[in-house]
Amino acid sequence: MRHVLAGILKIIAVTVLLVGVCLYVVANYSELTQELTCKGSLKELGENVVVAEVAEVVHVQLTEYRWWVHLWSENDGYVKTQTEKSASFGYIPFVRKFGQGSPYLRGGYRASNGELTLVFSDNLVFVGTSCRPR
Repeated sequence: MRHVLAGILKIIAVTVLLVGVCLYVVANYSELTQELTCKGSLKELGENVVVAEVAEVVHVQLTEYRWWVHLWSENDGYVKTQTEKSASFGYIPFVRKFGQGSPYLRGGYRASNGELTLVFSDNLVFVGTSCRPR
């Protein structure tokens, strides 16, 4: 009887340990974050014309969720932005990978040539041509 009880307790302990390790991995390793500093210009758009263009530096934090997050969410990640001169910040909570559409983010990032475009609103666009990791 004792040997059976000891075996059951070992199985329970191993199960609890495995669940704890899985929860730790999910809580601490579900995101890949890339931080960029982008030099470019903030453009205020009018009716098919650029009304104002100001040189700006934008700090961007691109966070992508790992594959297992898709088991409970359709979200691919989020984006945080902060500008230096105009002292504004942005948070885009729901981002889909390119080609899948995002209801909140319009724009894109090309790592190969360091270009970033963010459309903050219908009349405010940031175009960065030299984005480098921080």
